[in-house]
Amino acid sequence: MNNLTQTQTDAKQEYLNRQQESMLACYRQSEPIERKAIIRHINSFLEVIPKANKSFWVNFLIELEKID
Repeated sequence: MNNLTQTQTDAKQEYLNRQQESMLACYRQSEPIERKAIIRHINSFLEVIPKANKSFWVNFLIELEKID
């Protein structure tokens, strides 16, 4: 159940967008072996995180694939 107001939901999404951009910037500067490790790490916890959080990480992986 989501008890956030629309303003709170928008602020949360904006925060997540900024976090994703920051992580993508770090990823772009990483060496190939580090990139593989990052993807392995994300894949390792995708199965156990709550559904509400999973979409962020799946979208992040899609963005990572666009970089490589």
